[in-house]
Amino acid sequence: MIGMEDWRDIPGWEGFYMVSSLGRIKSILRKVVHKNGFIQTIPERILSKYTAKNGYKYVDLHKPGIRKNSQVHRLVLLAFLGPRSRKIDTLHSDGNKLNNNLKNLRYGTRQDNVNDTKRHGNIPSGDRHWNTKIPDREISNIINSPKSNLELSKIYNVSWACIQDIRLGIRECHTIVW
Repeated sequence: MIGMEDWRDIPGWEGFYMVSSLGRIKSILRKVVHKNGFIQTIPERILSKYTAKNGYKYVDLHKPGIRKNSQVHRLVLLAFLGPRSRKIDTLHSDGNKLNNNLKNLRYGTRQDNVNDTKRHGNIPSGDRHWNTKIPDREISNIINSPKSNLELSKIYNVSWACIQDIRLGIRECHTIVW
């Protein structure tokens, strides 16, 4: 049985958008007066979400003079639990970044987030990391290339020290290693 869906105003976006306990975002029925005097009725509708390269769901929110793309899980927690303090993260209890159900979300420390990531096996590395500059398949090409570190750094758009470290096996600077 699916739980009841509870809707709340998104703080800072009252009268424009609401978020549900199931992680859905909707635009509120409203009238907008344009500069030329034209009055437009904005119908209530569920917004489309998109998945960014980092794996999180986002929505684009708009109101006069403001346009913002926001992570859905942060909007859910903001509306239902209130604002988070600066040093607090938003966490997915099941490790699934796409599950934005309120029951799956919570606030926690950075260490809680790291521990969850390890527990869920979601540690991104190599080609799975969203900020990978050099694909894993290129590492052996770099190590065996007759080109200089400087030439390779320009090809791969990384520092020459990164290329040197890859060649020396000191670190994998093309990705994060935990």
